[in-house]
Amino acid sequence: MSGFGTSLALLLSAGSLLLSVYTLWLTQFQRGRIRMTRPTLVFMAREKGDGRWKIFLRTHLFSTSSKGRVIESMYVRLHNPAGSFLFDFWGYGETNQLSLGSGLFVGPTGITYNHHFVLRRSPTEFLFLNGITYRIFRTFRTDGFF
Repeated sequence: MSGFGTSLALLLSAGSLLLSVYTLWLTQFQRGRIRMTRPTLVFMAREKGDGRWKIFLRTHLFSTSSKGRVIESMYVRLHNPAGSFLFDFWGYGETNQLSLGSGLFVGPTGITYNHHFVLRRSPTEFLFLNGITYRIFRTFRTDGFF
């Protein structure tokens, strides 16, 4: 009987150690991913000053890792029957406090901001047509730089 008790104790200890190592990996070493909720508002308009097209959306970004991640940049690629357009000038913040998009830290609890994406090309090149689809992309800060 004592051999069975010792084997059971060793098995439980080994299982506990494996579970602890897995938890450590999940919470401290895994980079995780940045997730985005479905935007509550997506809006297209022209900028007031120069008339360039802008995509505005409000969404919540969050990290699946406990340490969070840093987003270096975000952009929107819009497709319509006239072609594909890159809205790569990114700003975020609240209505009266916009920041140029760069180095946005996203933690596990997340952040909710307004995101503005502006088309850099001439506004006459973009045609607002039916059948628009869009995709949102982001790039991350990697450990290999600076």
